[in-house]
Amino acid sequence: MLTWKLRITVLWIFLAVCQAAAFAMVMFEPGGIHGLMAGRLWGADIHSAGVQINTALFFLAPMAMAYLTLVLKDAVSRWASGVLGALTVVTGISILLGQPAWMSAGANFVVIVASLVGLLIVWHAWKGPRTAEVTPVTPPRHSQEAARR
Repeated sequence: MLTWKLRITVLWIFLAVCQAAAFAMVMFEPGGIHGLMAGRLWGADIHSAGVQINTALFFLAPMAMAYLTLVLKDAVSRWASGVLGALTVVTGISILLGQPAWMSAGANFVVIVASLVGLLIVWHAWKGPRTAEVTPVTPPRHSQEAARR
């Protein structure tokens, strides 16, 4: 059975793929590639530091969380995944509510799937076993005696 940390890690990777698909869908929009070539993305200058940093975080944050979920202590991993997963859901909902009129059904679908993945991350982070609930594994007694000899 997969541990809760591995489940969340796979969901973070799935979210990264969803975000790459969402960016591809933006390029499929009418005039999307021409806008990027002209230096504009949804009316913003793509050469500005803010747009570039946000774009980098958009792609790198889920992959960083996939790694951090595995290496951080359980409580920290649970909180980080819960908070950033909830932020993903809020971002997805805000995109759906404030989307441009030209946004396609495919882009909407990808945003909905990414939001659902964010909800799954929050759910698994919330429902993961607490440290007090995990029973430590003790080796069999005969192997301890054999190790002493």
